Amino acid sequence: MQDQQRTLRDLQKTVVHGSDTWRDYQSQIDSLDSSIASMKNEQVGWYESMTSIISSNAQTLASTLSSAFSEMNSETGLTIDTMNELKRQFSDLAGYDVSNIFYQSADGMKFNTEAVEALVDAEYEL
Repeated sequence: MQDQQRTLRDLQKTVVHGSDTWRDYQSQIDSLDSSIASMKNEQVGWYESMTSIISSNAQTLASTLSSAFSEMNSETGLTIDTMNELKRQFSDLAGYDVSNIFYQSADGMKFNTEAVEALVDAEYEL
């Protein structure tokens, strides 16, 4: 975008107003202006989308962890659905073995809170 803005300034400086060359350049300038405006609008949309994704992911992770903590304190331990959701939440972390957060106890499947904390920290670093 900065290159296009420099091109606009350079074109405006080099052409005599009113000539055919000026009209050709002015047409190019108008086209570049339109392109720049379109890129700016797209960037606003990208920012809003990214903000929404981050917020949504954080809310989903918080909800999943809340469910996992509740289930961990139950007599049956974690449900398959919660285990799958935890795996899905952390699946984008390269180099992390998500299966390390689960372990079998006398009361069913539980999860290792220290391993979960490490994954949550890694997730927020992305």
